[in-house]
Amino acid sequence: MNRQLLFCVFLLTLGCLASQAQSPNTNPAKAYAESEVQKASDTFYRAFYAGDVDTVERMTRDDYLQTDVYGNVQDKTSWLAEYYRPLAERIKGGGLKLDNPKPSDFRIRLYGNVAVITGRTTLKGSVVSGQAQSRDLRFTQVWVKTAGKWQRGVYHNAFVPESSSNPSVRD
Repeated sequence: MNRQLLFCVFLLTLGCLASQAQSPNTNPAKAYAESEVQKASDTFYRAFYAGDVDTVERMTRDDYLQTDVYGNVQDKTSWLAEYYRPLAERIKGGGLKLDNPKPSDFRIRLYGNVAVITGRTTLKGSVVSGQAQSRDLRFTQVWVKTAGKWQRGVYHNAFVPESSSNPSVRD
């Protein structure tokens, strides 16, 4: 009897140790949801930097709000009309070339059907004259999953001061 009890304790201890050895973030449902958000964000930005207005519009919620680097706030209609459609025309017409940057310090936080993405990126591009431009930004995006599809609902970005000594924020 003592041997059986000792064996059961051994198995329970082994099971506890094995579960602790796994990363605390190995929740498969969370990992899948994060990959869905990442995929939606990647698709959005490929379309954005290619001047694909239809895809960008479809992946942007109707109640979208954006606060730009100067503090201006736009809803979906005004953002598309005043900013993105003219930008897309310049991209497609060859008057502007934007590189699709890979963000750093990229984080996704999930809250049910809402995801908050934060990060830092360097925007790079050139105008027709070939003059290259580059600027560092920090951004926050809110994505909302509705009817099985992730759409961007909020975007806020800000220039990173050139003298910033804080390249990344840690939890």
